Amino acid sequence: MIFLTLGSHQPFDRLVEALDHWATDRDVGNRIFGQITPHATYKPKAFEHRDLLDPSEYRERCKDATFIVSHAGMGTIITALTYRTPAVMMARRAHLGEMRNDHQVATAERFASRQELRFIMEAPELGPICDDLLANADRPDGDGIAPFAEDQLIGTVRDFIFR
Repeated sequence: MIFLTLGSHQPFDRLVEALDHWATDRDVGNRIFGQITPHATYKPKAFEHRDLLDPSEYRERCKDATFIVSHAGMGTIITALTYRTPAVMMARRAHLGEMRNDHQVATAERFASRQELRFIMEAPELGPICDDLLANADRPDGDGIAPFAEDQLIGTVRDFIFR
């Protein structure tokens, strides 16, 4: 299963439409599920979708996905790294009215060295990366990242606060 997730607030029609066209061209819509936000204008034709998911279903879909397609949001980045689920992420762009500023571009630049995360800026880049991820559906090596801070960090912060 390929899981498209866009967060819960802002639509990202440019990404949804690009994935919908790729799914139609490859006839893989039955392998995609999307969470597209209630404010989306573009509704995919090739794959099943819902506006919102409850948190437990969201986590399960991220965990079980062959790969994730998403905006370059920190929540999805952390979730993908936690579950070691490969992801292709498109940064929302301010000049296109998708975001107030280009902080997702900065996020993409910061995490670009992570082999399990692939970042794109333009819709035509999506298809070739999805093709590659579908053909090479192996999970990255390692245990992923912990969903919470390490005990040593928590202890240090606790000591600082209570001393």
